Amino acid sequence: MFQKIKIFRLIVSVVAVCLMTDPFQEALGADQNGVLMSAGCKTEYFLVKDLADSFNETGPLSVVPKKTGNKVAIKLLEAGKIHFAFTCKPMEALLENISVAKEQADHWTSRIIASDPIVVLVHRDNPVKSLSLEQIHNIFTGKVNSWKEVGGEALEIQVAYLDLTANSGVLAVFKELVLGENKDGSLLVLKKDAVKVSSPENLGAIVSQNKGAISFMGFASYRERYGFLINVNDVVPSQETILNNSYPLMVNYYIISDQRKSKELRPFFSFMESDEGKNITNRNFIARPDK
Repeated sequence: MFQKIKIFRLIVSVVAVCLMTDPFQEALGADQNGVLMSAGCKTEYFLVKDLADSFNETGPLSVVPKKTGNKVAIKLLEAGKIHFAFTCKPMEALLENISVAKEQADHWTSRIIASDPIVVLVHRDNPVKSLSLEQIHNIFTGKVNSWKEVGGEALEIQVAYLDLTANSGVLAVFKELVLGENKDGSLLVLKKDAVKVSSPENLGAIVSQNKGAISFMGFASYRERYGFLINVNDVVPSQETILNNSYPLMVNYYIISDQRKSKELRPFFSFMESDEGKNITNRNFIARPDK
């Protein structure tokens, strides 16, 4: 009986220590072990994880990304608990709304690493070739249900999009850029009776086989056989309009770091900017040219 009590107390002690431990602080203190901690935007996470997974195979240094959101990542960087932050807003815009000690921020530098454009596609026989962001919003929230309401034929609109099982940030980016918020600050919801599938390939099959269908996916996932790409606000989705930031349905991804840690970060940043790193980025995003 006494032995069981001792074991129980030991288990309680271990659990208590685990609950009190700050994983970011411990990881940052493990520089000698070759671990770089990072945190940030919940959609950019998918890109940073892809890069980290490949980089970590080269050893001995490894990168560990965490999904925290922009604000938490900035505060972790300020506190010295991560080596770099990855954000879907530029540093200057974030610092306008997040209080950071000047003596810290003065040492920070920011670089754009990729763009995450979303394209909207319809059946090739659909006469509608351009939609405004407002019209896209109205279609995907169910306010508009016939193509005739946006200059097309008297044909029911069939909405399709990726479901939550897809390992992708496309759904979150689209919701943020297109849906807008309710009065309580929560995001509006996509049309509930839409067709939901688990991959861009399935979305492409739906659009290519249904004249009334419309969907969205990442630019890098689109294939010509899926259907026709809609112009958004009269801007053609293309490599050129994405890189010059004129295409409206996209976000840019950034890395923010402390210049005083540039030596520690150089191996990963060099990998990210290498041909191999850019090829990894271009699988699902658009790599930005080095400046």
